[in-house]
Amino acid sequence: WLKLCISTDTEPGRIMPSVHFTYFTSLIAFVALAISAAHPHAPEEFITKHSNLGGFGPDGGEESLVITHFASTSTGKSLTLKVTAADNYIGKGKRNRAKHGAFGVINSRGDLDTTFHFALLDQETGELADVNRFYITFYDIDGSVHGGNEAVILSGIKKYWLSPNTELKATTVDGKTTFEGGRAGTGADNPVSTSKLTRFQYARAVTVMYDHISDFNVEFKIGKPQKRRNLLFGGLSDLVDMVEPVSVSESEAPSPSCVGSCEPIKIHIHISCSGDGSVCASANVTAQAARATEGLLRGTARLS
Repeated sequence: WLKLCISTDTEPGRIMPSVHFTYFTSLIAFVALAISAAHPHAPEEFITKHSNLGGFGPDGGEESLVITHFASTSTGKSLTLKVTAADNYIGKGKRNRAKHGAFGVINSRGDLDTTFHFALLDQETGELADVNRFYITFYDIDGSVHGGNEAVILSGIKKYWLSPNTELKATTVDGKTTFEGGRAGTGADNPVSTSKLTRFQYARAVTVMYDHISDFNVEFKIGKPQKRRNLLFGGLSDLVDMVEPVSVSESEAPSPSCVGSCEPIKIHIHISCSGDGSVCASANVTAQAARATEGLLRGTARLS
């Protein structure tokens, strides 16, 4: 691969080594291909195509953040990620961008809990893409020395991965999975590379997987009012190779809401249907059903 040639210079007796550059460049290309194969999660560099999330600039026009070359699928195909924010969003626009080529950043004011809508677009057509097994990783979910922990809340995920020494508390209630930070962090410990994370940076990260998805919502909550915090996200991470995933069961889907207690409490109902007050019908029903027939319980309803 690397051919070292010996040539004689014009000066008699002087020997100069020279590199055969054709072979050298072939070797470099081969090594790059081998590295790529060994690290399939290494994404292309994210590119900020447009940044005006919530109308806070620095660009004008559509109020969105658009990041291209977001490679986070099971096939490695790059997507365009388009993020829009709820009406209550306030942020510093110039901080909303792709950072270090491997992260997306959303800056949000600390006293607001905001929902962001993520749409997955085909990079060639710009249309919504139906993606089988889409992965996204949230980094630097931590607390603050001022009190209050960050939390990322997601609906509809199928699996998630946390490091063995995770600092995050994961809970799933009514189909929503919350990842809440613990230990306080500072800007100095934020990750700058997805391939060179420290054990503490892994401990504050989570990778999640959606199945057959085109768009989804991300709720970003901060425990106590603070100046500003950043939501840091990227694509498929090494966590999927380090640990076994946690599956989010379909049994944890949203449950029907009810008024008051949902415990079935039996109530015996006597229904008078004759003038002499004799009972001609009776039944045992749950408290929930009884509330639904409140008029009957009061004697103000009639049977037909």
